[in-house]
Amino acid sequence: MENKIQQTSEIPKEQKLKRRAFFKYSSIFWKIYFWIFLIFIIPLPPYKCDILYILSRIIDLVGLIGFFGFAYKKRMIFPTFWCVWLFPLLLNDVYGFIKVGSHGLVLDLTVMAIIIPEYIAIFLYGFRSKGLWAKEA
Repeated sequence: MENKIQQTSEIPKEQKLKRRAFFKYSSIFWKIYFWIFLIFIIPLPPYKCDILYILSRIIDLVGLIGFFGFAYKKRMIFPTFWCVWLFPLLLNDVYGFIKVGSHGLVLDLTVMAIIIPEYIAIFLYGFRSKGLWAKEA
């Protein structure tokens, strides 16, 4: 019985090579996406330059640090921080949508399609990158 379990849990060499190729291209995707996202998020004009706008930009910039860490597999701060930081990031963007208002369904969906991968990256960085966080400094 144990022998059968060991055989089924072993991954064939071909499958391991396919996984490595996928993660290689996945890593390239996240790096390219990070820079595209950076181009879109940095030049956002202030809708009203007050304390809430400044706080919103700080939240965005800290989120970008986490996004960079995930894309380039660098340890930034610690994983629990990113698990927690996902919520202010989400609330910040929801507040931004409410504050600015709707600009039409197509534009709103486009903006959401640009922002959602950042949430995915921060989630994966905080919750699913145990191998990265386990490495020695």
